Amino acid sequence: MLAENLHQPVFLYWGLRNEDAAYQLNEWQNKQNEHFKFIPVIENPSSDWQGRQGNVIDAVLADFTSLHDYQIYCAGRFEMVGKARKAFLEQGLQKDKMFADAFAFMDLD
Repeated sequence: MLAENLHQPVFLYWGLRNEDAAYQLNEWQNKQNEHFKFIPVIENPSSDWQGRQGNVIDAVLADFTSLHDYQIYCAGRFEMVGKARKAFLEQGLQKDKMFADAFAFMDLD
């Protein structure tokens, strides 16, 4: 997407337990532009952390009053993907607009 210079806005939220897991953090931050925003969210930050804190799902919900017009690609633990799907559907996301490898192993009813 970055190589193609697409103009559709993309928001990459990266949820992590702590900063130690944030490999290549600077590389992703340096790739930001007017169409690509990178938002790392640390659950248990150190006192030095200057970015977003808390749960990544909560961060998305706080940033978007409605997810109706978005597509979401989700990666992570099955339980987290399931929680994200439920919360995002409640925030207006259309069922056919969320994608995750975990869905192949989950009951989506």
